Amino acid sequence: MIDNVVYGTLREGSIFCNGAPIQYDEMDREGHEQLEQLVDAISASESVPPDLEAQQIFELQLDVDYVWQARLSLDKLDEIVPGDEQGDTSTVWGDWTLELKLVNVQSNETAREAMVSWNGLAGGWTSAGWESGSKENAIKNMVREEFLPITQVIYDYERIPRSVELQPEKRVIGSDEEMLIGVEKIHDHQGRVSRPWQRIVVEVKEGQLLNGTPLEPAGGSKRYAFMVGDGLLEVRYKSPSKCELKTEEVKVYNSCTWGQTPVPVPMTTTASAQEIGSTEFEIVCAEGVLEYIDYVDRSGDDSCHVEDTSDFLDFELSPTKDSCIYKIKGNSSPQKTRKQKCEDTKGNPGCPHKVVSWREYERQTRISGGVVEFRDLNRGPFRPIVEYRNRYTRCESLRTDCYGNEEFRKQVCTGTDALKGANSVSDDGWVTAGPQLWMQFQDGQKSRHFGLHGQGLNYILHIDEEPFRQLEQGCLDSMR
Repeated sequence: MIDNVVYGTLREGSIFCNGAPIQYDEMDREGHEQLEQLVDAISASESVPPDLEAQQIFELQLDVDYVWQARLSLDKLDEIVPGDEQGDTSTVWGDWTLELKLVNVQSNETAREAMVSWNGLAGGWTSAGWESGSKENAIKNMVREEFLPITQVIYDYERIPRSVELQPEKRVIGSDEEMLIGVEKIHDHQGRVSRPWQRIVVEVKEGQLLNGTPLEPAGGSKRYAFMVGDGLLEVRYKSPSKCELKTEEVKVYNSCTWGQTPVPVPMTTTASAQEIGSTEFEIVCAEGVLEYIDYVDRSGDDSCHVEDTSDFLDFELSPTKDSCIYKIKGNSSPQKTRKQKCEDTKGNPGCPHKVVSWREYERQTRISGGVVEFRDLNRGPFRPIVEYRNRYTRCESLRTDCYGNEEFRKQVCTGTDALKGANSVSDDGWVTAGPQLWMQFQDGQKSRHFGLHGQGLNYILHIDEEPFRQLEQGCLDSMR
């Protein structure tokens, strides 16, 4: 059995990986092991403690990539020619067969194997060549045809990734949203699927990946290592939580580092080499302001006036697992003091009476939830839930009859504002403001809801329409 080693072939410094001249060495692994055993035996006999540094050097020298394995057999014996007095050894003539393998010891795979048979001497010299004086050698011919150049043999076997296709689930994604990016067709220079133990590095600029092995950042980008496996990977991407318009660029690199065990290099120190694929998609920030306005529809003898009626409610969209549905995340408005005065003339036309009422309260408004449903564009995809609560400080009225008699009353202030036609009240005093909104995504879009006594609510939408149109298009693309 011949047992030599080729190592360091496609680590850092390979012509096939990052452009530097290929470096490889050969060594006799069996000889190294015997030498190590001999040193250990001598040290033990002399009561010398083990040299840990020397042991590490031996182990590093045996950290190899490839091993030559050969089996030489004599199939038929023709003649044994004895050696002479000058020290020449005996020679054996007959039919010989050599089986030679180049084995990747990291993955226990045969990179290349070949077999040759001949009649002649054990070293490969053929009888015909010996007789003619040409010294034809069957082993050398086989090695030249099957294993040279050795660098190309290894390169063809290792199937270093040279190209890849990236397939994001969406071409537009919201902030703080997750999606899968398919990493497909990880192929070598001949279009074959790369070896399972090869590695790739995926780089993202804005967001982050939720799987893969994180590596040291490079130039502000985040990098993650993956094993090629069967050539079909799914990368879990998450966009930044901050609401900003960004273009995400995802790049894939091959690596000079391979293997899935701690030897030769752990996943956390995987080095990237050449870019082999990339893709881009847009991160949109869908946000805006919903203006909430109290209004009074003056008619008949009624006359009401409400001071400082507008609240401005900021909101942004938050993704769900459904590409067509987004949650509405809103903020509460600051508390504002509202003063309302109403004058009402009623009663018999011959003897009418007049009522003047005053209401003062602290008003706070919020968007407490709701969704955007891009599948239902006819009724309006924007469906916020708007709530308010009042803390009353004054509820009074003055009634004057037709004879001039006045009656002043202090009314009991309630926690709800009945004039708004509220349809639900929470335990902490928040009131749903009128019926469900169904609004189109258009800047300046208005929605008006009447309450009791001509008093109601008015909504005005203030947005940049483009991000919402992009999310809408992303929904439509996902349904195709």
